[in-house]
Amino acid sequence: MSLWPLAGIVLAGGQSRRMGRDKALLPLPAMDSDSENESSALVQQRPQNFLEHSYALVAALACQAWVATGSERPRSNFPQLFDALPNSGPGAGILAGLEAAKAQNLPALLVLACDLPLLEPVLLERLVQAWFAAPEKPQKPLISLYSRFNDGPYPQNRGRDLEMLAAVYSIECAPLLAKALAGGERALWRIFPKERLLIHKLEAHEAKNLYNCNYPEDLAKLSTLGKKS
Repeated sequence: MSLWPLAGIVLAGGQSRRMGRDKALLPLPAMDSDSENESSALVQQRPQNFLEHSYALVAALACQAWVATGSERPRSNFPQLFDALPNSGPGAGILAGLEAAKAQNLPALLVLACDLPLLEPVLLERLVQAWFAAPEKPQKPLISLYSRFNDGPYPQNRGRDLEMLAAVYSIECAPLLAKALAGGERALWRIFPKERLLIHKLEAHEAKNLYNCNYPEDLAKLSTLGKKS
């Protein structure tokens, strides 16, 4: 992978109430790609927890990357931005990233939640490539993202199937997002016009890439899902 002229943000400011402990610091499970013959030095170089994994993915693609978090939960081991608005959900971290990207004259922001430990780099780069390749006219897409619904045309009432937290956001999203958050709207899929979304469908064998961990029981499934089929 190579660096692209966009910024990147990892969302790691959630309270993790359902998990009962900080999701960002959960250890990565062993995968098939982990070899028993690897030296201890190589093992130590690999990301050890969810946050390190997510940041490594974003930093491999974005020329400037940060971790977004709340002021009460600093991530001092990483370049960090604090949420634009307190207690406003992941949108507050995205807005902080969009504002920082605009300040650096970057056209877009790669967004990634810290709780997608099975996401492969190639799928994230696919979103970036698609956004940059999209035509400017009549309008550049606001967001390049995946849908979890891959059976036929995308229905307008299935907004919850959009993975809004592994996506590329144009900096044009900033005013729409700021207005929505100020009005109390936190559901990202309701904020942006569907006709400005560049939606990609995953193949069946790729679906596990969007597996996210919210509850302790989700962790038990990770190693199994991470095995090669």
